Amino acid sequence: MYIFYTISILAILLAQVFAAVHTVVIKDFSFMPQVVDISPGDEVTWANKDSADHTATADAGSFDSGLIASGMSFSHTFTTAATLSYHCSIHPFMLGTVKAA
Repeated sequence: MYIFYTISILAILLAQVFAAVHTVVIKDFSFMPQVVDISPGDEVTWANKDSADHTATADAGSFDSGLIASGMSFSHTFTTAATLSYHCSIHPFMLGTVKAA
C-alpha cells in the first residue's frame, strides 16, 4: 500500500514538472493557432498582440479571461482531457479550440 501512495505522489509531481506552456497569439482579430493540441496539466497563454481588446471565453463556461487589453495576456491550466471551443465575447466571429488529450 505504501508503494502505491509513493508512486501516486511521484506521478503527480512529475506531471507538474513536465507540464508545458502553449501560447495563442491574438492578432488581426484571430487566434493563432486556431486549434491548440495540449496534454492535461498544460497551460495555455493567450497573448494579445492586437490593437483591440479581446477575451478568451469558453463556449461552455469553463474558463473566461475577462478583458485582455492590448499587450496583456491571460493564462489557464487545463487539468482534464477535453476538447473545448472558445470565442472572443467582444468579437464572436473569433473562434478557437483547445484539445487536451
